[in-house]
Amino acid sequence: MRQLTFASQLDQNPVVTGDNQFVIFSSERSGVKTLWRMKPNGSEQSPVLDRATIENFSVSPDGKTIYYYSYFDNR
Repeated sequence: MRQLTFASQLDQNPVVTGDNQFVIFSSERSGVKTLWRMKPNGSEQSPVLDRATIENFSVSPDGKTIYYYSYFDNR
């Protein structure tokens, strides 16, 4: 096992998509807990959602759909 993210904020709950193309994870690096994705080697880290606070999520077996529970932060 090796660390793939090095943000000063909390990154957690990594899930590899069924096609092994991405790792989806929750992160607080944008100021709210939202979803991010990256390549399995840790490269190309980018947000999946904008301004949504994620409570829970899961990824479909084929990796094409992300199910999540959230609320939008109006700050």
